[in-house]
Amino acid sequence: MSITVEGLEHVYLPGTPLEKKALHDVNLEIPTGSFCAIVGPTGSGKSTLVQHLNGLLRPSSGHIYLDGVDITARGIDLRRVRQRVGLVFQFPEQQLFEETVWDDIAFGPRNLGLPAEEIAQRVAMAMALVGLDQGLASRSPFGLSGGEMRRVALAGVLAMSPEVLVLDEPAAGLDPRGRDEIIARVATWHRELGITVVVVSHTLEDVAPFATQVVLVAQGTVHYTGPVRKLLANGELMRQWGLDVPPLVELMESLRARGLPVRPAVLDVQETVTEILRAIGGGPS
Repeated sequence: MSITVEGLEHVYLPGTPLEKKALHDVNLEIPTGSFCAIVGPTGSGKSTLVQHLNGLLRPSSGHIYLDGVDITARGIDLRRVRQRVGLVFQFPEQQLFEETVWDDIAFGPRNLGLPAEEIAQRVAMAMALVGLDQGLASRSPFGLSGGEMRRVALAGVLAMSPEVLVLDEPAAGLDPRGRDEIIARVATWHRELGITVVVVSHTLEDVAPFATQVVLVAQGTVHYTGPVRKLLANGELMRQWGLDVPPLVELMESLRARGLPVRPAVLDVQETVTEILRAIGGGPS
């Protein structure tokens, strides 16, 4: 499913002393089947933007199109939109409320009126996708570890079989190992399920190895959209808009400043080593 954002504006508390324009003139195209990373500093408007993608927030002006259908138009069935576009908030474990893991994951499919057999299949599939042991199905989600609770919440969205999966800071609050694991799982879902994935992150290095498209949002609007390597090669643009430059990119910039002809747009440690070896004549060009 493709997503098109045209002239999006969002104002919180309009007409009051606390009025705040969170988004202005946002234009964006997310192709079907892409892995889109929306990055930017805290308070840039990233979360506000993605909450428009399934109609959770309505724009002050502008339009959102899903496969060419304007979901901001009158008469649009937003319930159907939210089935197709699954949104996972920061700290999704705070959204758990059922007595058992199984019931929490099954909540969405039940509301769709699906047959009991299909609901059970979807719950089992979603638990497998997030790496939850089937033996936890009868447990209370509130007795699980923090990481397991997050997986239950993610499974509840995946059980809806969305065409688009939107995750707002899915790695928030996790240690480095946990961050790597959850982002790798999201990349696997993107690859194996063939769905469009949109991930919000304030850290480009977490999502750079997987993103087919990156969008830089700052001060409520889009300042870059395109390939991730092109942004990684432009440290000046990242710094201008308050986005932390990945440490490996900073290393390559430092080496370039010292005269070593390395390319700065590296995605991981292996690429960094390979590029340094190439630049000193010890690796393939």
